[in-house]
Amino acid sequence: MNTRFTRAPPPQGGPPAYAMVTRVYRRSLRPVVLAVSLVSAAWALVWGISMFRDISIDKQHAAKLEVFDIVLGSLYMTCFVVELLGLAAALMRKLPLIRIYAFLSLGVALIVIATELLRVIIHFVFKNTLINECSDLAQGKTITTRFGIWGTTTETLDGETAEEFCRNAWNHDSWSEIGWFIVSSILSLLFASLAFSYYRQMLDPTSVANTSRTVPPQNYQPSYAGGYGFGNAPYGSGNPAESNANFGGAGGYAPPAGPPPGFGPTQYDASKLPDYERGGYSGFDGDRKDDDLKGGEDPFADFEGQRNAEAHTNTNTAQHS
Repeated sequence: MNTRFTRAPPPQGGPPAYAMVTRVYRRSLRPVVLAVSLVSAAWALVWGISMFRDISIDKQHAAKLEVFDIVLGSLYMTCFVVELLGLAAALMRKLPLIRIYAFLSLGVALIVIATELLRVIIHFVFKNTLINECSDLAQGKTITTRFGIWGTTTETLDGETAEEFCRNAWNHDSWSEIGWFIVSSILSLLFASLAFSYYRQMLDPTSVANTSRTVPPQNYQPSYAGGYGFGNAPYGSGNPAESNANFGGAGGYAPPAGPPPGFGPTQYDASKLPDYERGGYSGFDGDRKDDDLKGGEDPFADFEGQRNAEAHTNTNTAQHS
């Protein structure tokens, strides 16, 4: 009875918790980094320009907010420059630039968090200043309000209606500022981790991100090889050994010097016993003995003559006796 126990084969692949991460890492992160850098650069540029445009408005209606416009605009433009660097690094696939962008992306994440937090603080600390500035700008302006399927209403704002309108806008923006602060903080940290993941992928020479960066071997053949392809030249062209190999024959080695065995003239050696030699396949020498090699003379003629003479002498002696 067989008492041996068999063990189940180990599971293939990574654990379920890391299966999706493994699949994502097997793909190149370069397209993702390009898209994220482009979107982030556009976002930072739009907000930077908006902050710099608010400087002239705040100078007339709320001078204390002018400094914050300069600070916020400068921080947004810093993020814009870093994202441009990341876009260039991903396009050029230069490892030093990718390394710099990976570390600067962490700084960008901190800048974005600090910038959005500063906007939340300004929104609540300078509440009255923001509402008064909005009221001054809204007086005399016409607003249009839509009420679903019942149509729209048009109203020209005066002092009281302008203040009410701006106060409602401030309450609405309060939730927007808090929500955007949370979302932007999470996204900035996620983008920074993505940049570091791409940098780690570029450090791995076996990753898919380095496939197109691999230097081809010296014997690399171009993609087009003519009508016959590589190693499929017609018979008789190029190296004979290679042509024979293409048709199933031996190839790759040069033939030995001299004619094949049985096709050349055989030299006679008097020190060796006569032997029988069969002719070649083509019949150059034919079936012959070594006496033919001496020009038709029998190499045993002397021996046979002496033996016949002795036999004849013995016969005569016996007759006379």
